[in-house]
Amino acid sequence: MTVYYADPPYNQGLPIQKDSDGNHFIQLSPIVRLEPDGYQFTPNSTRKALLQVPVPYINQIASLEKNDNFNIPIKIICRSYGCEKWEQQDVEYECSRDKNGYYCLTFAVSHFSDYVVYSYVKSTIYSILKYIFPSWQQRIKTLAFLSEIDTSNDTVHMKLILSKKDEDETAIVPVFDQTFIRIRLATTGLENTILDNGDYEAKFKKRGLDYPEGYLKPKKVTINWNESSYHAIHYFCKVIDKAAIDIAQIFLQPQDQKQDTNEKACYLRRVNSNEPNPSKRSDSEKLPVLPTKDDSVLSDEMDTEFFDIIAEKLHINDLLRLGNLLHLSEKEVDEIKLREHGGYDKVYKVLKLWKNNAGQKADISVVVAALRKMKKNSIADQLEEKIAEWKRSI
Repeated sequence: MTVYYADPPYNQGLPIQKDSDGNHFIQLSPIVRLEPDGYQFTPNSTRKALLQVPVPYINQIASLEKNDNFNIPIKIICRSYGCEKWEQQDVEYECSRDKNGYYCLTFAVSHFSDYVVYSYVKSTIYSILKYIFPSWQQRIKTLAFLSEIDTSNDTVHMKLILSKKDEDETAIVPVFDQTFIRIRLATTGLENTILDNGDYEAKFKKRGLDYPEGYLKPKKVTINWNESSYHAIHYFCKVIDKAAIDIAQIFLQPQDQKQDTNEKACYLRRVNSNEPNPSKRSDSEKLPVLPTKDDSVLSDEMDTEFFDIIAEKLHINDLLRLGNLLHLSEKEVDEIKLREHGGYDKVYKVLKLWKNNAGQKADISVVVAALRKMKKNSIADQLEEKIAEWKRSI
């Protein structure tokens, strides 16, 4: 059975870096999954299993390079399910066209697993073909901002932005009216969440701000990652507590049964302003601006970076041991392993559960110590380097 994927989490671990010659990785085919995973063909068999993979966008690349001879470098890689590491396959392939004139690659496979075809192309071509496959879901990050507070009636505009995780923030923020982008809020709860295309209801739960119709009449949001790499939700709010740290909670409820139907929560919190000498103004006169690097914001951002490192490096077979060292029960770890799909997501969610349980006492050094007990010293070393780098930047 052959199954095709192109989106997160299936493409986790694919190379995305630029090489020294200025060439960029570009995915030429969807990921092709052959099941059952690991099935091996008889080594001495005279039969060969041939896999034909569609690579339709070579047409566009060849056209942009003004070269119809199909001579761009081709690489074929594969991996086993649950494993984030892709391995290059040294196999011969044949190029052909299907009945519609699109290119296909045919090559021999010795076992069932995930396969994908990729290449490296010049930066100019990469910028044109950055998003070449229809996207059904994306791993996301969140940005949130407030406008200046209108002290005449205690109202403020709030904007929550859902974007692809790898999207450049500096390219997103300037798109919006900058009068709404004055106070940066810290956001938690949706880190590395995978959001499907489709319709959502965004329910607003008041904290320091109130949006009167927010929970009874939630905003409608349509997510389509093929049309945009980010989506914004705008609220016109009433300020009910100027000193509040917790600003609001937004709950995203999918409306399509084909989607992941679990409600997703985003928590928005205030951080310190970088306004010089704010104490010289009264509360009613203060006009907050975007904050500088604030410890609480960095803590959330850096925890995400720490967890990324661990989730990418730790094998799924070591997850229960890590959970036990972090004082999670076997039942809690097993529930996450059953609920989440990829190995990355299983590890990441276990770490998030530990952090939520520990609350204010959560300290990444506890995780480093646990990894050392597990003899995962290379991961622990990488984390400690990241911690030192973060402390130097403060």
